[in-house]
Amino acid sequence: MERPRRLSVVFVRSLKVPGRYGDGRGGHGLSLLVKRTRAGRISKSWSQRVRLNGKPTNIGLGTFPIVTLAEARAAALANRRALAQGIDPRTKRFPAAAPTGLTERARRLGLANGHDLLDERRRHIHMAIADRIDANPRLLGNATANLKRWQRQRGYMERGYIEWGAILERPWHEIAAVLRSKSEHAIRLRQCSPFAGVLPERERLRIYETLGT
Repeated sequence: MERPRRLSVVFVRSLKVPGRYGDGRGGHGLSLLVKRTRAGRISKSWSQRVRLNGKPTNIGLGTFPIVTLAEARAAALANRRALAQGIDPRTKRFPAAAPTGLTERARRLGLANGHDLLDERRRHIHMAIADRIDANPRLLGNATANLKRWQRQRGYMERGYIEWGAILERPWHEIAAVLRSKSEHAIRLRQCSPFAGVLPERERLRIYETLGT
């Protein structure tokens, strides 16, 4: 498939070749990193290149398809606005206002707004992740391995990932409670989940279809 000047939903979904794919001019430094895991699977993660305190900095925006192209663009724009106000965008991973389309889908599902839809979708994904780990406890090791790998790649750990590192040292039933919880703390933690690679893409897509894509 020919590489477009700007990323598209179809292009992002169909990517199989490892590499970094930028969102072009007007993309606020947004790019999609496509990698092949040791197991041979393709992983896709969003990042944004900005200048923070005069230094080039990469900000992780989550993994696809948990974070869609529209959500990643909205987050990148919010980060640019935060920088313009002198705010460190790493503490504001997601935008202050959800995209209009998300709000409309949320209302059709009986939710108050787009943020509620995003939160509910993440919770359902993590409930499914908890179910898979219940059936195969070895999958919990994926989360710990992800945290270690991301720290090596970035050279630092964001606050949410530091919290996850501590949580992953607890008994499984306590970890599972966080994955399934509706609490504000759990909602915030699920925005920077280390459980990439646990849930098959087909299962993620099923949840997306149920709660809006």
